[in-house]
Amino acid sequence: MSDKAVLITGAGGGIGVSTTAAFADRGYRVYAGVRRSTAPAFGRWCWT
Repeated sequence: MSDKAVLITGAGGGIGVSTTAAFADRGYRVYAGVRRSTAPAFGRWCWT
């Protein structure tokens, strides 16, 4: 298995948003935890 994955907590704002974007841009599968699903950045990379 060569797929890269990362788990990021606090992805709803600040450093978490930047970190999530950086990993996603580099092709990682990102699992991001947020306190509120209404966080402004939450929908940018969310697919259901």
